[in-house]
Amino acid sequence: MSKIVSIAGPKHSWKRTIALLVAKKLGYRLFDRALLYRAAVIICRQENIFADEVDRVNRFLPYAVGRIDVQEGNVFIDGHNAMARISPPRINSATKRMMKNQQVAYVLADLQKKFAENTPGLVAYWDGHIQCVFDEPKLRVFLDRNVQARAEYFHAYLIRSRIHRPFPQVLEELKLSDCQYRELGYYPDVSPPGVHRLNCNGITIDAIVEKIVALVRST
Repeated sequence: MSKIVSIAGPKHSWKRTIALLVAKKLGYRLFDRALLYRAAVIICRQENIFADEVDRVNRFLPYAVGRIDVQEGNVFIDGHNAMARISPPRINSATKRMMKNQQVAYVLADLQKKFAENTPGLVAYWDGHIQCVFDEPKLRVFLDRNVQARAEYFHAYLIRSRIHRPFPQVLEELKLSDCQYRELGYYPDVSPPGVHRLNCNGITIDAIVEKIVALVRST
């Protein structure tokens, strides 16, 4: 089984960007759970099957899942990049509905294990350390970045996207989303056993990536 690196952190803590850079640096494969669900949406849409049509999805997907591949943020169906075929808002909405289908989760778990067969390692990222469908991760990392910095980053993104949302509202939303970590055992300066907590405040993404790569190589 491939070595598995699990990167977790609160919203807007650069998880995906860091996971992608770590995977490239190590020659590992990026495990993107949300992207796999988007792939399921796209391949079903090609047959005019929609996420809400649970019975049709459950009958079709087990036979079609072998045609799916995901690489660095793109979905490939039968070897062709399929991401441009559906507008992102529609994909995102349908993906959320597809994630509620437990049968799809089982089908995609088998696909994920297949992806792990021919790679030296996998880098997975989560909003929390959710149990991986593979073995227990060999290295678990939590990105500790303060809520004020994350709120400023996300608010700037919203402004660039011409989306109006007052900064106090953004900050409050992130504070509320952080409450889940108390339930998972994360406190201001404490993490669950076996988790490497990285202080990401005041340092660059490249520096964070180098720290994680060093941890992987020493594990």
